[in-house]
Amino acid sequence: MVSISDGPDHVYFASPGGILQYNSFGRYWDYPITPSQGLSDFFITAIYYDLNTNILWAATPKGLDFSTDGGRRWDHVPRSNLGLRESERIIRIGSTADDLYCVTPSQILKVDRLSGFLLVPYSEPPSRDDTKWGSFPLIGGDSAREILDGYMALGGWTLELDWLNGPSLNESARITTVHTDRFGDIWLGTEGGPVFHGDRQLMLLEPHTVGLAQSGVKAIEKWADEMWIVGTTNDRRISGITLMDGQRGSTRFFRSGIEITMGIDQVWAGVPVKGDWWFGTSEGIQTYKPDRDLWSSISQTAPILDPPITHLGYDGIFIYFGHKRGLSRMKSDRSPSEPWSFPGIVGSWPIDALNWDGVNLWVSSGSRLWRWLADAEFSYEYDSFGADLTGLNQDQPPLMSPITSIVSSDSTVYFADEFGLLMYEKSTGNWDRYTAESQLVGLNTLDLEVVSLDDSTTVVWFGTMNGAVVANLESGFVDRFTVTDGLPSRKVNAVHVSGDAVWFGTDEGLCRFKWKRYLQ
Repeated sequence: MVSISDGPDHVYFASPGGILQYNSFGRYWDYPITPSQGLSDFFITAIYYDLNTNILWAATPKGLDFSTDGGRRWDHVPRSNLGLRESERIIRIGSTADDLYCVTPSQILKVDRLSGFLLVPYSEPPSRDDTKWGSFPLIGGDSAREILDGYMALGGWTLELDWLNGPSLNESARITTVHTDRFGDIWLGTEGGPVFHGDRQLMLLEPHTVGLAQSGVKAIEKWADEMWIVGTTNDRRISGITLMDGQRGSTRFFRSGIEITMGIDQVWAGVPVKGDWWFGTSEGIQTYKPDRDLWSSISQTAPILDPPITHLGYDGIFIYFGHKRGLSRMKSDRSPSEPWSFPGIVGSWPIDALNWDGVNLWVSSGSRLWRWLADAEFSYEYDSFGADLTGLNQDQPPLMSPITSIVSSDSTVYFADEFGLLMYEKSTGNWDRYTAESQLVGLNTLDLEVVSLDDSTTVVWFGTMNGAVVANLESGFVDRFTVTDGLPSRKVNAVHVSGDAVWFGTDEGLCRFKWKRYLQ
């Protein structure tokens, strides 16, 4: 957080992921404002709400943006129109009753408060008593000690100089910006910690967690009314697992070295097992017991695993593990199990996709696909010539490329490959191929999500190497979404549909889209 400002209903925070909004009356995090609403960039360097004109102003590396309707639509003033040098950025915005002022490290710009038109470069500072400001980043010798004198932090946090030390082991957050709102309350932005709200009457700093423990999202798993957001990163300073309430935006973090029982937090996959959660990590298996709030690790030798564990499945008795040296399984009670012949058939090759459809375990590796019939303890391999794909027409591409994602519904199993979508009907054993007139060819799919709108309409969401794709299997409608539509990254690793929202997990964070309204 580098800048904070308050408006009529929200407190606004400038962040690398857009404008964060906290509803000050409902006391919850509203959905953030990003380029999908028209911002010129995700990275916000300064924020300010002008209560005189009811215009929200945001500075980005590309210039100055402003919205007259609370952030739903934006206009943009390019940095060239403001006379900014190549590396010069606006770090603070404020206003008088007549003009808007933008501060950079080297000058003050006087700007028209309605249009953003540059009036005077290198302007004289406005009168201190007549000017309202958004906050600025604390750098160098800047300090918040005088403002925070007498305040005490809640939630196990302690205030020490310009730092807040957290309740967990090795947890701390540097104060990066301080804002006093029109009611006299204080808001603190931090680096590596929550936002703090300081009540001026009680002199207490209340923490409000926001965002993700890390931005590299690999999987999204539903748990009751919340979602597990897991992933991997090369930056250990921003690593962890996030449990998120998608409706209220509240989050809880689990981080290695901070939460006492937490082990490995670099996670590729997750699956619920008898009320617990199992996670495939970069070093093996990590489990979580919600009733005890306890994390534990499973040894790599029981069974033999070769991490990272990239895929997980559960059939009510066994947990199946897909990793870089093939396939393994373990009983959910961790008791010894009889030898399993199937991994020998699959071989010591990386697993590309794995899915338990309620009766069968589907496994893909390279250009090979297997169906493991659990009750019969028997496996069946489908070859690349399509002879075993009953129901496919001669003009439909058979199994000719790697299956990269598998998902199942009550009636159908869906397989993504380079030629689109293969579908297996459970009741008949027949196969079908869906390409939407070649619009799904070459997607390079990373994840699938299938949703039935009614008895006659099935919608499939694809997370791919180049954005997200939606396909209506009945009407043939196909559309693509990329970074120009508001995705934080072109690579979509995970897709999860919850009600009228679809969530995309990317290498640069999480994105939500109100898809039902769009399709209507």
